[in-house]
Formats: sequence, C-alpha cells, structure tokens
Amino acid sequence: MQGRLVSFGSAPYQFDRRETPSFYVKLQTQEGERVLWGRDLERAISRSLSQVQRGDEVAVRQVGERPVTVTRAQRDDQGRVTGQETVSTYRNRWIVEKRDFLAARAGLAKVVRDPEADPKAVVRQRPELAGTLLELRAAELVAKEAYADARDQARFVARVREALAAEIERGEALSAVRVRPREAQREAARPRPIERTPVRVLA
Repeated sequence: MQGRLVSFGSAPYQFDRRETPSFYVKLQTQEGERVLWGRDLERAISRSLSQVQRGDEVAVRQVGERPVTVTRAQRDDQGRVTGQETVSTYRNRWIVEKRDFLAARAGLAKVVRDPEADPKAVVRQRPELAGTLLELRAAELVAKEAYADARDQARFVARVREALAAEIERGEALSAVRVRPREAQREAARPRPIERTPVRVLA
C-alpha cells in the first residue's frame, strides 16, 4: 500500500479503548485514508532503512508472517469482558520504506537479476552490491560441488539469484561483506581438508 505517512503510534486496536494495545500506521492514499494495524509495524518504522518520517511518501509491504499464541478478551453481547481465551494465530511482518528508496532498490534488483552482468564492473558502479555478488559466487561454487549436470547448476544459481533480487526489491537489508582479521585470513589460506559448509536454504 502506498501513500503519504500521516501518523503512526501505539493505540488500542481499532482505537477502541476496550481492546488491547497495538500499533497503527495511517496513510493518505489515492483511495482515501487507510489505517493498518500490527505490532510488527513498530519495528518496521523504527528500523526503516530510509528512516521514514511523517509526511513522507511511503510504501507499506507485508513480507511474511510467523505463528504466535495470543490471549484475547471474551465479551458478552453488551461488550463486557467475561473472560480470556488463548488463540493460535499469525503475526505479520512488515516493511515500511520511502517510495524513492524502494524505486532505487528495484534498480539494484534489476542489476542482480542480469546473469550477463560483469561482477567487477557492477561492484565499481554499485559497491553496495559487493556482498550480494559474493553470495552469488558462493552459490556457483556450491552448485558445482552439488550437481554434476551444468543445467542443474544453472537452475540452482538462478534460484539463488532470484531470491537475492527479491529480498533487495522488498527493501530488505543488503548482504554485508564480512572482513576477517589478518590472522584469520592467514589461517584460512593454509592447506586443509575440504569441508562442506551449510548453504542458504531456498523455500
């Protein structure tokens, strides 16, 4: 959902004082004012990579969910609380970012999706993608070990490529380049038996 960020904060669900506290985001969209509810929206606002503020043009995306157990109030026909019940449900995960930030991320995702792009040239032009390209290189090495058929190798790398591009496009944090201390680098350079390492698991 896209629109101007009018307000956000903690409040009783649906602004009903009888309800438990939740977190809301209010947007002014082309279709009118919309209010979204969800506890994870507070994290999405506070950890926004583009540091969204009131008045910004933003996009709010649901990017996942996780199972949770919550306690809800039971009410009678007059709305009086008569007890509590435990309910198994799902809690949505959200991303809230400025629209121009997500437009820039779409451009980065397009670069990552291009299998013909030269990694060195990409890193010179887009240094923020260095960690992502290292992950792709690691996927290529894993594919060569795991699959004898070149077509299977290509399919595996393509799946990893698309997963990384989709994360970038959604506004997830970019893969970081991890720099090891010199002692660790020297230790890694010593000859040793080949060990298999865990890899990213694709759904």
